[in-house]
Amino acid sequence: MLPVPDPRGTPRRGYVQERHTTMADSIIVQSKVKEAIKALDLRTDSNVVDALNAKVHEMLKAAAARAKQNGRGTLRPYDL
Repeated sequence: MLPVPDPRGTPRRGYVQERHTTMADSIIVQSKVKEAIKALDLRTDSNVVDALNAKVHEMLKAAAARAKQNGRGTLRPYDL
């Protein structure tokens, strides 16, 4: 169980705030994407990382829907 946060709004020592990810949050590592593109002897446009992140979110949403439709609570590789 997590300690109760300080009422002043600052977390107490040892208190870990829960972070809820939203679809706007990036789930890919920008530096790794740029590194992979550079390895292909290409430059990276400034919007590529955001577009890839959006695509990954779309894939995950579709895969989650497929898993739920099949009565599973676990996302499997074949759901992608």
